[in-house]
Amino acid sequence: MVLGPTEATQYVAFGDVDGDGDLDLVCANSGESTSLYLNKSGAFETSPSWSSEPTEATWSVSLGDVDGDRDLDLVCGNVGQSNTLYVNTGGTFQTLPSWSSGPTEGTFGTALGT
Repeated sequence: MVLGPTEATQYVAFGDVDGDGDLDLVCANSGESTSLYLNKSGAFETSPSWSSEPTEATWSVSLGDVDGDRDLDLVCGNVGQSNTLYVNTGGTFQTLPSWSSGPTEGTFGTALGT
């Protein structure tokens, strides 16, 4: 299956972002927007449901409940830019990052834990 537009995907993460019990797909795209594809009835949508703004050089993504509200938030590891956090509100991520790491980073991997 081919997903929507051609993307420079460096890494993917799966998790139930919209809370409907199935795994959704997040693509870390370098030099493009990170994208979320929701799983609808066992198939991913062909167009992203959400895309990050602004465009980032994302090489890794991690999903986890950062703010303790029982839904999955998104951390983006960026190369040559600040790392970012997108909070999940209502089954998708906020348009703009809720947090950035400040200085320029060279992050090729991310992880979240409890």
